[in-house]
Amino acid sequence: MTASKPPYLLLNASANGTGTTFDLGATPGANIVNYQITAPGTVTAGTVTIQGSNDGATWVTIASVASTTAASGTVRTPSYRYYNAVLASYAGTGNVKCVLSAAYRSNT
Repeated sequence: MTASKPPYLLLNASANGTGTTFDLGATPGANIVNYQITAPGTVTAGTVTIQGSNDGATWVTIASVASTTAASGTVRTPSYRYYNAVLASYAGTGNVKCVLSAAYRSNT
């Protein structure tokens, strides 16, 4: 059985910091996380780190992507309930955005 959540804007920032937290809810089985990062050509440096957590306090890095260009990808993760994105080493002008949509497959 596969269920999915709609796209969620995790990060829309022009300074280093953590975006909002996405709560996928109780998720049996492994999650499949799709992300898309966009940044204008005026962003000259930066890294977006996508993290997962089961308790909302202890975070594990599941992907780390340079934010100076558009990027997208899919990551298979353990069944984390929460996801967020962190922008670090930012330089330039304009907002870096990270959109996450997640799907999970149950073990049943």
